[in-house]
Amino acid sequence: MKHAIRLFLKVLFFTTLCTPLSAQWVQTNGPYGENINCFTVIGKNLFVGTNQGSGIFLSTNNGTNWTEVNTRLLNTPVNTLTVSGRNLLAETNSGIILLSSDSGKNWNRIYIGASNTSVLSIITSGKNLFAGTSDGVFLSTNNGSSWSQVNTGLTRNYVFALASSGTNLFAGTSDGGVFLSTNNGTSWKPSLISCSVYSLVFNDGNLFAGTSQGVYLSTNNGNTWTPVNTGLINNKSYVLAVFGTTLFAGTDSGGVFLSTNNGGSWTIANTGLPNITVHAFVVSDTNLFIVTNSKGVFLSTNNGTSWDKINIKLSNVVIESLAVSGT
Repeated sequence: MKHAIRLFLKVLFFTTLCTPLSAQWVQTNGPYGENINCFTVIGKNLFVGTNQGSGIFLSTNNGTNWTEVNTRLLNTPVNTLTVSGRNLLAETNSGIILLSSDSGKNWNRIYIGASNTSVLSIITSGKNLFAGTSDGVFLSTNNGSSWSQVNTGLTRNYVFALASSGTNLFAGTSDGGVFLSTNNGTSWKPSLISCSVYSLVFNDGNLFAGTSQGVYLSTNNGNTWTPVNTGLINNKSYVLAVFGTTLFAGTDSGGVFLSTNNGGSWTIANTGLPNITVHAFVVSDTNLFIVTNSKGVFLSTNNGTSWDKINIKLSNVVIESLAVSGT
């Protein structure tokens, strides 16, 4: 398993009704011979970013075939892929974000932080872009053309996850829990979890954190937290997803779990899945994707009730994150 700093968790989800009882998971197709770090969707286009520096691949037929889209792409691992409007942003280990506005045909380099800064997550909040990195949080107010570091009060450098709600901005960190900013990152204060936080997601005003010690719930914007782990076999939760009224958790070596009562209890949803580590989910229209540490991408086309295989030849891949845009 990769070091924790390779994890990222950005999850942008669009809701649709989902009430799965058991999930039969099957692998997706994909680029061969690559370790895949990240996965994102723009409309009907699927993108994956690789670990070896081979760049980004595009599929326009739901993963059946893949094409490299590497114009001006650096020879560096792509940690995460983020969608901002119609722009695709690729985050790397080299202090550079690559931006494409034409589905990967051309790329512009955007410099952020030092040359050894790893960009781990990016979110949009209003007209602002925030990046979680190995050097804390950076802010851009001009669509990524320039960045400023906003770390006052942030006592942990590695920021794996970011989430926003209104004027509140949350950062999930390595071994430092969650931090809260109410002024666009100008200052931060700790939010009372002491473990590593890999994922942050909102559901009906509730904030959930996927952590090294399971899932935590806050109903008051991070002022207090309650563990909600009943039924989770492996408490280390790398990623959380909201799909309709259902909350999904991707765990370390335990596969997928779901909750229909805001984390009050969890049910395993692993029919057809091996005992794998789950790194991310994404929803595109009525498709639910999952990515894993070594078995590739899995897909459900019927809201999680059953699963179809579109990954016959993809093997030995490491996939860590997904995001989605409905544009």
